[in-house]
Amino acid sequence: MLLKALEISKLDESCISNPKPEIANWTEVCRRLTSNLKSRISDLRCRIRPISKFLVVISLFSTQVFAQAPDAQFQMRCSECHKAGNAINAPLPDTLRQMTWQSILAALETGKMKGVGDTLTAKERESIARYIGSDTSAAIMPSAKCSASPSTVASNDWNGWSDAGNTRFQPARLAGLTSQTTPKLKLKWAFGFPGVTTASGTPTIVGGKIFIGAADGAVYSLDANTGCVYWTYAAAAGVRVSPVIGNGYAYFGDLRGNVYAVNADTGALIWRTRADDHPLAVITGSPKLESGRLYVPVSGRDESIAATNAAYECCTFRGSIVALDARTGKRVWQAYTVDETPKPRPARIKPARKHGDPRVLRYGRVQQSTCKAKPSTRERA
Repeated sequence: MLLKALEISKLDESCISNPKPEIANWTEVCRRLTSNLKSRISDLRCRIRPISKFLVVISLFSTQVFAQAPDAQFQMRCSECHKAGNAINAPLPDTLRQMTWQSILAALETGKMKGVGDTLTAKERESIARYIGSDTSAAIMPSAKCSASPSTVASNDWNGWSDAGNTRFQPARLAGLTSQTTPKLKLKWAFGFPGVTTASGTPTIVGGKIFIGAADGAVYSLDANTGCVYWTYAAAAGVRVSPVIGNGYAYFGDLRGNVYAVNADTGALIWRTRADDHPLAVITGSPKLESGRLYVPVSGRDESIAATNAAYECCTFRGSIVALDARTGKRVWQAYTVDETPKPRPARIKPARKHGDPRVLRYGRVQQSTCKAKPSTRERA
């Protein structure tokens, strides 16, 4: 339609510039033809205009959809850190595709990527996790499961993070190693944690069994001699601590501030409790068992979230040690690192902002000539 309108316009110009003397009233004929052609062109434009608007709406809509698509979100939020040769050893997309989407979602919600996850909505986090992760979990093969109890039970246990003195020292008699035999060590067996790329906790060895947690919250009981699996327990979030064994229980905490006691022989849950009510409480320090009480250090992600999210109101986490009844999980007492209960208060330090090229945001007074912060006294509210 547009091409026809342009052709008609050219014919109109030709009519005026090439008069026909043999035709009477040629000028009047051209004027009428011109008026008719302009009317038709105007009609065509009216028809084309709503179509072009419709196309613009479609274009804007498709742009919004693309911006919200999980692949676009991944490229915008994640690809820079997960590209080949990245400086932080982040897993590549091919590795992420072998992980379950649930483990990726856990990383965005409670794990290493929580800083990025907090800038996304819950729907966006799940969408990205489902896009890059796998729907099927890497199940442990039946052949990897133990068929009997440990054949030999050594006396060189390593129960939890360290000894009572926190020396992390193992005498040569128990370790069975010397400077001469250490270089001769060879790999006996290896265990791959399904669906994850990290496992941070120090293994606990008690009664010929190894107890260890992984980044997806799985806690394993393995045979120390063969590496076969006795049981697996799924915690609510990643487990970075060294489990401690006592009273027939295995105790550990997760990255959502939960503390667990499970049966050391079967992995069945005995009790589960929350160490701290703060939403960002995490358990990264290994618990200690002594005289019927379980002592749990409680950490928080308060400062790390504040560093990546300018809208987060820091700092409300206090840090603490919690004493729990080892049999029931009930809280006996809690001692805070910061005694004072957090409450809103006026800022004691005001940031002074200087607009220019570039903008400068610093604490203290700003020199307008150089846009550099003076090492002067801080302003108070």
